[in-house]
Amino acid sequence: MKKVNRTDMITAITNARVFDGERVIDGQTVVIDGASISAVGGTVPAGAAVVDAHGATLMPGLIDAHVHTSLDGLRDALAFGITTELEMQGHWTARDRKEVAERNDVADIRSAGMGITAPGGHPSELFSNDEDPSADADHHPADDGHGDLGLF
Repeated sequence: MKKVNRTDMITAITNARVFDGERVIDGQTVVIDGASISAVGGTVPAGAAVVDAHGATLMPGLIDAHVHTSLDGLRDALAFGITTELEMQGHWTARDRKEVAERNDVADIRSAGMGITAPGGHPSELFSNDEDPSADADHHPADDGHGDLGLF
């Protein structure tokens, strides 16, 4: 599913209990102008689409800082309020991450990329002998003269 970015739309979420990461503020209006929050508090702008959030809480999206995930996992994460996942395995290529960023039905994903380890080090035991996990790597440290390091 392609992400739809409406930059010409203003939405006002009214009567919201807002958790800002530190405290809860009752009865707020949150104004979203296009893809950005433009105001917390104040009045509803003329012509804005209004969503009554009475009884609901708005809060920042959650970040899961250590995952080994799949597209289905990203979909599940978003359903539970996790908007970003930090992927640890390194199999998500830059192209894969770009495709995910263009969707609005899954959580966003960040990755440190392919890890490095000593030859035979963890997690090389997770790959079969005929599998080359570094095939999609954007950078190969071993090519920099660091022969004692291996991509897993």
